[in-house]
Amino acid sequence: MGMVQMGGWIVGEFGEMLIDSKAKDADGNLLDIAEEDILDVYENILDEHDRKGDRSDIIISWTLTALSKLTIRLKGCQKRVKDIIETYKDHANVEI
Repeated sequence: MGMVQMGGWIVGEFGEMLIDSKAKDADGNLLDIAEEDILDVYENILDEHDRKGDRSDIIISWTLTALSKLTIRLKGCQKRVKDIIETYKDHANVEI
């Protein structure tokens, strides 16, 4: 789970590099990833950890925070991110 947290945080901080063709793969080729693909990964993480206990609540919190950061960095994802975050407004953990 630590890798999920770390990966979510890194993409939340530097996600714009994935869509601006500034990131490279292991072979040095430029990556260009669609915003939708990034959000799909975050949704999968949230679905995997939804309401499964304290450790998963931490993952959910970090993931939602990263998503909110991405709304500033990615141009066309504000509506989808808002919709994702809205689904957690009645979560049992008040921190979320």
